[in-house]
Amino acid sequence: MQRWACVIEMVKAVLRREDQRMIDRYCYFQKRTGDVVHVSPRQVEGAVLSKELAQQVVERLADQKATYHTIKVLEQSIDDDCPVATELYQVGLAPVPPPPQPTAVVQLRRSIEDCFGEGLSPYQVLDECVKAVLLQ
Repeated sequence: MQRWACVIEMVKAVLRREDQRMIDRYCYFQKRTGDVVHVSPRQVEGAVLSKELAQQVVERLADQKATYHTIKVLEQSIDDDCPVATELYQVGLAPVPPPPQPTAVVQLRRSIEDCFGEGLSPYQVLDECVKAVLLQ
């Protein structure tokens, strides 16, 4: 089964050496690293994006209008197992978000492990846990 996703096509005019004519060169957005936009001449190497993300990327690439006279979203069919970027950070247009905060249970487990690391016996740790539960 196939589904739909998007790639971003970027077109710039280049001078062809053979006859000194301007021709359009097509390339496809891959990612951005700092101020550098990475592109590929092959559509299959372009970043596969959700439609919403593709629209956001086109807006963020407005500073590239001096280089590329056309920047547009193309829809394409993709296989079910093809990964699709849905967040700006996945294509280098936003900082990577911090990892999710650990849940209370994970924090409790780490605290218990820290107690063992400090030399407390299992009985001392259990005694403190029981006191904390009973005093609530």
